[in-house]
Amino acid sequence: MLDMRLTELETQNTALRQIQAELIAEGNPMLDCMCGNILRGRFNPARSFFTVNGSFYSNNSTRLLASTTEADRHARTRNRCNGSGYESVALIPIRTDTQVFGLIQLNDHRPNRFSSNMITHFEKMADRLAIAMSRHQAEKKLLESKAVLEERVRNAVNELRQKDQTLIQQSRMAAMGEMIGNIAHQWRQPLNTLSLIVANIQDAYQFNELNAEYMDQAAADCHRLIQKMSSTISDFFHFFRPNKVVSVFSARRQIEMAISLVQASFTNNNITIDFETERDVQLLGIPNEYSQVLLNLLSNAKDAILAQQCVAGRVNISIEIADRMGCVVVRDNGGGISEDILEKIFDPYFTTRPQGSGIGLYMSKMIVERSMNGGITARNVAGGAEFAVCIPLANDQAIIQC
Repeated sequence: MLDMRLTELETQNTALRQIQAELIAEGNPMLDCMCGNILRGRFNPARSFFTVNGSFYSNNSTRLLASTTEADRHARTRNRCNGSGYESVALIPIRTDTQVFGLIQLNDHRPNRFSSNMITHFEKMADRLAIAMSRHQAEKKLLESKAVLEERVRNAVNELRQKDQTLIQQSRMAAMGEMIGNIAHQWRQPLNTLSLIVANIQDAYQFNELNAEYMDQAAADCHRLIQKMSSTISDFFHFFRPNKVVSVFSARRQIEMAISLVQASFTNNNITIDFETERDVQLLGIPNEYSQVLLNLLSNAKDAILAQQCVAGRVNISIEIADRMGCVVVRDNGGGISEDILEKIFDPYFTTRPQGSGIGLYMSKMIVERSMNGGITARNVAGGAEFAVCIPLANDQAIIQC
């Protein structure tokens, strides 16, 4: 009865377990026997028991051992097959041009069980096995590489998200610092007025002019100023309140909100804000974050104007429509942006200001592009710089004349 055994180097099957310590050295099979010859491609086709394709077969292993030497057989033969009573033995290599996978071993206790045609048939089968095993190995490596690549991508994405969160937090902290300064400007005049009212009440009391009518008027003035200060706090609180809901909003209203937050600071620095209030469009995006972008552009315009020491600083804001986008255009007379850095101003941590963080414009670009599917551009115009913030219109519309 023919005994067929498929031995793979990679898995070290039953036929090799007793000699597995010799099996592979530096990626090459090291069996010091006829199996090792076939696995290593060590054969002489001039000998009748080898084929031109590197296989071995014998129909009488006892006679072969008696009539040949180890030099003839290219190996020190262990005689395991013959010792087990197998007379017909065939060893067919499973290999490609570049890799050895194992061999097909055919044993039979009876002699004369093989023909050259049978061996050729098994060699063709071994070639197909080698191709299939090579393909399987390549697919396995591909899957492993894919898993490694996917893990690297996941790690890279997580790292980028963490960096984005850090940038967002830094941007918020920088904006809060800016806002605290704006609150100080907004409150300075009401506080001074309140101080004058208190002083006037003291003087009226001292000169016996303090009556019910005077007190009512003073109280009304104080309540009005306090209400204005409270409204300022509400505006700032609304600005910093997290809100990621995409909704329809008025461009004009968000512009007016941003202007109200910086108006006192601009006035204090003799900078005029011109806004064409007769126009409006309905936009689709995140209102609070949109105001944050506008506020950052206004703050940058103020810094540019102060750096140029303009006698009469001016910022113009207008609303336009282009390619189904509603665009808010902010133009200043702060001298413009140097051409050699114009392409870098939206890069993270890039800044030309000694105390700047370099994250304001980067965050603005992220907000507009990622959160609202829009775009933000910058260019130089006569006397200064112009920024255009464009996000989708809520629906196809023309500019609303108010």
